[in-house]
Amino acid sequence: MIAVICLHPAIDRTLELGSRLAVGDLNRAVRVFERAGGKGVNVASVLVSLGAEACVILPTAGSNGSKLEHLLQKQNISSFVLSVDGETRECQAILDGTEATEINESGPNLTPSDLLKLEALIPASARVVVLSGSLPPGLNMLEFGAFVKRLSARHKLVVDTSGAALKVALENGAYLVKPNQSELEQLGLSSFEIFEKFGTRVLHSKGANGLEYVGTEGTLVQTSSEIKVLNPVGAGDATLAGFLFSLERGKSIQDALRYASACGAAACLELTAGVVKLENIETLLGVVVHA
Repeated sequence: MIAVICLHPAIDRTLELGSRLAVGDLNRAVRVFERAGGKGVNVASVLVSLGAEACVILPTAGSNGSKLEHLLQKQNISSFVLSVDGETRECQAILDGTEATEINESGPNLTPSDLLKLEALIPASARVVVLSGSLPPGLNMLEFGAFVKRLSARHKLVVDTSGAALKVALENGAYLVKPNQSELEQLGLSSFEIFEKFGTRVLHSKGANGLEYVGTEGTLVQTSSEIKVLNPVGAGDATLAGFLFSLERGKSIQDALRYASACGAAACLELTAGVVKLENIETLLGVVVHA
């Protein structure tokens, strides 16, 4: 079982326009897609699509929270939900055929007590716990650090976040982190320096330049395949899901990198985040090559 904690879930709405986005003018959507989202939910969604035993643990609030729970059921994602005050956020991705424009709201505050309650929802069968996404408002770094430290003491904890939260996760025992290039630059550390300083394994997502892994096994790299990107939002979540799924099946790090790269690319072929097609992954595995 892989348990994914999403502290800042959302209802993700993807709006496909029939023409280029006109800033300051009227734009009309030709198609609208709505899914349960947030980075953690995207990871869980891809894991389920791949055939993994996975669940998501998350707070929900208000009428949007009820809608989010319904969407999770519709997407066949097993969930453990904590009801909190406020309103679950909505996030918009606008696609105009050239690029994706994201507009993200902020969700409800979480308290230290809420974190303890979410922690208690983790199934005993969870071998790996993933903590993915931005932090909700009102949660300070001391509280988050204590949360990460408790999780790290009991689970193999994988963290995908950014900024100060990523630094705190490293300082409090995360087993593996998945930064992108921008997040590494914010830290001022390379993948190798993170591993040397904290002993934390690093899955470095380099976008079109592939993947890099640094850990006890050494440094391994994987190139990306060339594809026509429809929507890059959520590609990193699919990459992480593919990597963890492959490792859970007993594959080598290099094989897991290759599979993760194919999953990330497959996600870019979909209009909505958190979606991959197995046939696309299989096709991409035929063209993705080792660096």
